[in-house]
Amino acid sequence: MNVLALINFQSWFPNINAKVWEEILKATTDTLIMVGISGLIAGILGIALGVTLVVTREGNILENKLVYLMLDKIVNVFRSIPFIILAMLLIPFTRFIVEQRLVFQELLFL
Repeated sequence: MNVLALINFQSWFPNINAKVWEEILKATTDTLIMVGISGLIAGILGIALGVTLVVTREGNILENKLVYLMLDKIVNVFRSIPFIILAMLLIPFTRFIVEQRLVFQELLFL
């Protein structure tokens, strides 16, 4: 059964025809499949990397200082990337807040 036939999208978006809705549904499905596959790959690699880090740590069953130090540094570099992206994205918001505060202070001291 066609999901699009059950929902009356034509009344919500009169400028978009059924063919466009089919393309949007296909694109959404493709996106979800890609996200699922990449998440599965990242999960498997993450577990493998985590187990390797734990077992090669000093005092554990496969102690190997060189492997542990190299993997530890690689993990720390990649762990910091999302924070760097977040910090860059917050710069305009921070400037807006600071400018508003400065304008408010100027109004108070006039």
